Amino acid sequence: MAVDLRKWIGWIFDQPVPEPSLYWNQEELGPLDPDAGALAAVSSLFENPTVLLPYSDAQLSQGFWFLCGAESNLMRGLGNESIPWEARVRLIRSFSSLYRELFMARCTHHLSHLIRGHCAEALEISPLNSPCYMWWDFDCWVASPDHPLYRKLDAEYLEVMRQTLALPHDACREGALHGLGHWHRAYPRETTAIIDQFLDRNKNIREDLRSYAMAARCGCVL
Repeated sequence: MAVDLRKWIGWIFDQPVPEPSLYWNQEELGPLDPDAGALAAVSSLFENPTVLLPYSDAQLSQGFWFLCGAESNLMRGLGNESIPWEARVRLIRSFSSLYRELFMARCTHHLSHLIRGHCAEALEISPLNSPCYMWWDFDCWVASPDHPLYRKLDAEYLEVMRQTLALPHDACREGALHGLGHWHRAYPRETTAIIDQFLDRNKNIREDLRSYAMAARCGCVL
């Protein structure tokens, strides 16, 4: 589909918080069915997330939860074999720039797995920490090691997690570890190797992040 990127970005992110109309008034935006054009629009956004600077962290968090959730259906196009591989892999690889250019710049350094109840507001944690931490928990990408066609896709996801672990930001690293922990059951050798490499290269990380890495290493994350 032809995508008006400016209108699309405005509709997703330029909303008050909370904004329930995101979930039912999609006729203002048009269909969010995945195709090569739609994936290219998201890729362009993630590759150059500076266009999101005018929006608050709360607006961005709300928009990412909508974009990657069941209501939009768009990100499920990554597993659609009828969409050219080039369009799908470009979008996956754009996650790296999203983490590097947006999450690393605007998330606070708190570790989300340690936050309980209403502590987030009291600790002044950015709302953007939520999608940063939960990115690999969205159900639009699920490890599929028994499906030959999906193993190539999964390898790209794992590479993004590996790259994210190299960023000098604890919230971004935690998000990658969260994903690797969930993917450990499907790819134990690959996830263990990525985490071991991270720990070997970062011997002076904070102890609570090291403990979380060790938990992720055996798939013991929530």
